[in-house]
Amino acid sequence: MKPDILEQAANWLDQEDELTSAEKSELNAWLANPEHMAAYKKMQGLLNSDALSDALQQSSDSTVVCLEQTRKKHVSVAMAASLTFVCILAYILMPYGNEYSEPRQTTASTSHIYEVELSSPIAERKSSVLDDGSQVHLNANSALSVSQTKNKRFAVLEQGQVFFDIAPDENRPFIINTGNAEITVLGTSFDVKRTPQHTTVSVYEGTVNVKADKKVTLTKGHSIKVQAGKIVNVSEQTFDILPLWRAGWLEVDNTPIDEVIAQFQAYLDKKVVFDERLSGLLINGRFALDRPEESLMLISNTNQLEFVNETQRIVIQAKN
Repeated sequence: MKPDILEQAANWLDQEDELTSAEKSELNAWLANPEHMAAYKKMQGLLNSDALSDALQQSSDSTVVCLEQTRKKHVSVAMAASLTFVCILAYILMPYGNEYSEPRQTTASTSHIYEVELSSPIAERKSSVLDDGSQVHLNANSALSVSQTKNKRFAVLEQGQVFFDIAPDENRPFIINTGNAEITVLGTSFDVKRTPQHTTVSVYEGTVNVKADKKVTLTKGHSIKVQAGKIVNVSEQTFDILPLWRAGWLEVDNTPIDEVIAQFQAYLDKKVVFDERLSGLLINGRFALDRPEESLMLISNTNQLEFVNETQRIVIQAKN
């Protein structure tokens, strides 16, 4: 979504309780544009999201200062729309504690070419705005390469997890390759995770096309898993406004322990080693990504496992 449209939506939301009849008519005309309506709903949802409140509460040492009251319900009329926009955009572009990544681009004499290599180190999430206005948010230890010309938009997710908020462009589909799947969108919000074993795609807004051994069209609330080039699972669920990992949380429901450990590995410099006999163990709960050792200890204690925190590695095994 284009930042200027998001800002306009924030302006309308900031004064919605004080609109005159003429201004309400003007707002309705503005909302007649589907892109405007999508931006309005997105900002409205973010203003009332628990994820935003949690992120702002935990960002006391951030360089962006927002008002304490983040919910629209009791916001003072004196609150400037520009400040509302800054707070929300800061959360969209730079989840707390993250560094904004400025893309590199090159321009050829014949046509505009935009190319950028984006990466996030271990234990750090990063965000960036692409040349077309799309926003990408990288989870820890992720790598993404992007290439855009006047005729195409293409990206390769080399490793890790990325939340995409793709700017609409009917003439230039945005194509993402993950090695065993190809994802195509015209403009929407979705999450993609690539591991050595599989690719998962979760749709938060709009429509996403996934191609592997067959083509599948996903809509809001749908997730898909691709393994060894084959679609192995399509599910439907209710998502929060944004993925919880962007606010520093991992929530799992009957998830194999090896997949859970792989998530925390992106936040640890030391290697996590676990007893392969535990591979069938399913984990449930919500855990803090930014406190990986503490979370892994909690998982171990809850499941009667032995947790050994060594200098160079963490060992999780069954108790003798």
